[in-house]
Amino acid sequence: MSVERDQLLRAIATVLTDQPRLPMEQLAQAIGISRATLHRMFPNREAIVEAVLALALEASREAIDSAAIDQGPADEALRRLVATFMPNAVLYLFLQSARQERCGQADTWLARFEPNRQRVLALFRRGQEEGCLRVDLTAQWMHDATSALLFEAANSVREGRLAAADAVESVLTVLLDGARRRPAPAAGRSTAGLASALAVSLALWGGLPASGHAVEVEGVHFDDAVALGGATLSVNGTGLREVYIVKTWVAALYTPGPVRSAQALIADPGPRRLAISLLADVSIDRIARGILDAIRRNHDPLLLASIDAQIKAFVATLRAIGPTQKGDRLTLDLAEGSTRVSFNDMMVGEPIAGLLFRDALLRAFVGAQPIDVDLQRGLLGLPPQEAAGQAGSAGPAGAARSD
Repeated sequence: MSVERDQLLRAIATVLTDQPRLPMEQLAQAIGISRATLHRMFPNREAIVEAVLALALEASREAIDSAAIDQGPADEALRRLVATFMPNAVLYLFLQSARQERCGQADTWLARFEPNRQRVLALFRRGQEEGCLRVDLTAQWMHDATSALLFEAANSVREGRLAAADAVESVLTVLLDGARRRPAPAAGRSTAGLASALAVSLALWGGLPASGHAVEVEGVHFDDAVALGGATLSVNGTGLREVYIVKTWVAALYTPGPVRSAQALIADPGPRRLAISLLADVSIDRIARGILDAIRRNHDPLLLASIDAQIKAFVATLRAIGPTQKGDRLTLDLAEGSTRVSFNDMMVGEPIAGLLFRDALLRAFVGAQPIDVDLQRGLLGLPPQEAAGQAGSAGPAGAARSD
């Protein structure tokens, strides 16, 4: 592939990522060539997409080869890989955009990317075997998290939220600080230390009240503090879910300290609790559908695909609850990398592992397009006039009435 053609395809990828349905004539104008020239090179849009995806595949293979990921310590190889991937970020963003537009070519090309994906996956497994990467996280999850970080960094650079010069180090800082294996804690605790550890473990998922006070919302009492994940959490904010003037449920968000933005809430991996109390005989299916719709609105197809198994497990867990009625309580505990569901103080199903899913679940409540805007700002402890622009990812806040 010639340098000129390569540069032209990158320019096309940049334009179509922002405007995927741009007509051929306007596309030619945007990249600075005539429509006739564009048509001579690519007879139709399908040919353009095919060419850009072919370039993305080639660039991916070359990046992996250039990074020499089979050589040296795995964490250093990972550092090299991220550095070689970032210059091609626009091509991967184009692939993401093509999938979002339900372009059949993108799905076909994903299968061709599989050998490259397997090579990177092998790198994470090697890091675990060498002892430089954590073994309590799966290689697949670390691979998916890396992909998500690369996509988000590229998108942040494109939208001006992150300097291009800082992109590689930003990804590596988040990735390696979370993926490097940590030394085991020193042995030999005192009796008092063991007793303290036992108390923490008892409170870890039990949500034991930390005080005798309560917060009242629409006649529902929430404990003002609970113990979760080895920490004491306080009510950060409360909100009401109202559908067509019908008050359906209220919720309280518990955090270790005050949090007033979605960015800060999600960036901190510390424990969180969402406590929901039903004000009407709303079915669990409607609640599940509302949460699921909000998760989909706040995330692109590639990220959704990476947490598809967790989403399905979460929905299945909610539906296992069965019939619900006014006064029932649903609790979502997010701690130590897992999400646990409880109903009327009884745990339901198995913990759902994954920080990406945990973040997606939080965005459903406080993200840019939440379940309910009034609920969103209430959980963040914001008065109505301060809520605008505080919700996290780019895009206007909105609320679908699906529950």
